[in-house]
Amino acid sequence: MAELQKLHGVEHAVVQNAAGELRLFQGTEITTRIPDELAGDGYKFVAHTHPEDRIYTPRGRRFPRA
Repeated sequence: MAELQKLHGVEHAVVQNAAGELRLFQGTEITTRIPDELAGDGYKFVAHTHPEDRIYTPRGRRFPRA
């Protein structure tokens, strides 16, 4: 997912339903929202990415965007 995010510059997420089915989808530069059709089928977030310029170091400084 990190490589996808680097290539596209937007968030990506993986969601899963109660049956264990996984779906990967692309969000925006700012947010990732479960599409209505997946949310209606009970999918919940398993993991998602953030664009690198929003990742903070232990001292609170942002990493520079590549």
